[in-house]
Amino acid sequence: MLKYNVISANFDCNFNILKYPYEIYFKVTCACNYNCEFCSQNGGANFEMNFEDAKKWLKEFRERGAIKIYYTGGEPLMYSNLYKLLQYGKELKLKQIIITNGYLLKKNSVLDYIDGLGISLHGTATTHDNLVGVKNAHNQVVANLKWVKENYPQIGISLNYTVSELNFDYKNMKSVADISKQYNTELHIARINYIGRGEPKKIQDVNKLCEFVDNLRSQNYKVKISNCIIPCVVEKKYDYLTHGCGAGITTCAVEANGDVKICASSSLVLGNLHNDTFDTIWNNILKWKQDPKITLICQTCKKFLQCRGGCRSEINNDFRNQVCDALLINKMQKIWSTLKDKKLKYKYNQIIWQGEDIILPNPYPRIINKNSLKVIKLLDGKLTGIEIQKQLKLDINEEDIRELLITLFIDDCIL
Repeated sequence: MLKYNVISANFDCNFNILKYPYEIYFKVTCACNYNCEFCSQNGGANFEMNFEDAKKWLKEFRERGAIKIYYTGGEPLMYSNLYKLLQYGKELKLKQIIITNGYLLKKNSVLDYIDGLGISLHGTATTHDNLVGVKNAHNQVVANLKWVKENYPQIGISLNYTVSELNFDYKNMKSVADISKQYNTELHIARINYIGRGEPKKIQDVNKLCEFVDNLRSQNYKVKISNCIIPCVVEKKYDYLTHGCGAGITTCAVEANGDVKICASSSLVLGNLHNDTFDTIWNNILKWKQDPKITLICQTCKKFLQCRGGCRSEINNDFRNQVCDALLINKMQKIWSTLKDKKLKYKYNQIIWQGEDIILPNPYPRIINKNSLKVIKLLDGKLTGIEIQKQLKLDINEEDIRELLITLFIDDCIL
């Protein structure tokens, strides 16, 4: 990408890096024995995937290069045909992971056929039980975790902690981190998914989340943030905790009824395996990815490949007002509220022409276009952001001017 060479220019970002995804989230049942207040899947229904369909689809995925299957729900351990399906997946030489609440683990004989477990634990015993709506759930899960570690040490295990209003504090996170350390597992902490029952009353403070995780990591806990946090909404010291997502790029999700989505937390259905081949549906996803709806500030950001513009699922389902991407928009609005009335001056004065290309050598070499140069030439300390917009609005879109000024400010190029 050519930073700042954006005004009046088209942006073409190619996300088609794989012919097929290599990881599939496979929702085999909607049934669940919990009633989690933050559930993005809504839960409660008893509908489950037809066994013959499940086998057919697993075979199709494997033939097209899938390597890893995450069995999800609902609660996948409640799927009536899970044992037989895992046996078949083992025959296909798939790497198989069960994402479970952990309550039923000891009662199942499926562990001989899996490579990994993701077990949900959301705080202290009191907090966890209140969140999931089941008495003594926490103690049962920890006992089952201990049993699995003792009897199946070859299985890789992570503990999954979903942040909600009830457990968004260091005490609850550390209580689960202590259990994670005791049983030598990773701890994956996720901000809430803003769909289903998970839509909160207020946006979560991702800087506070990063602060908690950073503190735990400084004490040698094996912990990470498992879902999208974009770098531009957190303090620089937390940049290492941020990352994007492979939804619709390296992964996709299949619902119990055959619907295919980019991820399990999306409500955007891009095809159904009962009606179309997986090839056809993945081509629909490829077409969807060619309309990435990436803001100008993301297009010009040197960290774009790190975060890929944030959560693709939430953006494309019109959840911008409730997601971390909305925090970016809020941040941009806050910066603009300062820049629009402030006399702006560009910190650097050297510009180099190389044929038709215009180079800004500071703070790092960037190619710009002539419209960008028009804006930068007006940054002489005499005009405010609003005045620059008014002066150039006949030549350049006002929104482009505003986003360029914001981008320059974030890059510490404006006094």
